Amino acid sequence: MTLSTNDILSVGVPLHNHGINDWILTKDQALKILYKCYELKVSVYGGDVYYLYQNMLHRSFHNWYCDQEKYESDKEYLSRSIEYSIQYIEYYKNDKYEAIFFALIPPLITELLSSVGVSLSAQGINNWALDKGNAIKILEKFKQLGIPALGGDVLFLDSNKFDFTYDNWSYDESDGESKSEYCNNSI
Repeated sequence: MTLSTNDILSVGVPLHNHGINDWILTKDQALKILYKCYELKVSVYGGDVYYLYQNMLHRSFHNWYCDQEKYESDKEYLSRSIEYSIQYIEYYKNDKYEAIFFALIPPLITELLSSVGVSLSAQGINNWALDKGNAIKILEKFKQLGIPALGGDVLFLDSNKFDFTYDNWSYDESDGESKSEYCNNSI
């Protein structure tokens, strides 16, 4: 048994209507998914935090990540990554916003992106930049695996630093569209 994107998509809320390529979960939803990840032996690489303020959703630029150490077995990493994620979410303080949401970074997507992309973590962004050729290859792989592409951002490289162009795209699931149609059409 594996953790599918439907496990997250069935409880989460898409952000592509807000121009953000992500899927968010409430604290309770995120914790339930993390416990399910542990049961299914799926490690979690980290996540991002979003907040609702004056009825608008914003990135908090708070995030967590948990890389596997060289000496660590997969079983040890599984336990540590889930434990770390649960602790981060449980102890995250919200004393000024209407609501807080969490986006988990699925391991399969992370593995695919990190294999061909450039990490943006040095800029405080939990994502990868891909050149056009690799972006197309990844989208084809997503289609094969049944992972929808909610959208994306266009970046440019200037003096070894990536900057946002604020050009982006997104795809909304249509009424009556099946999950497989949504996946195929989003790609």
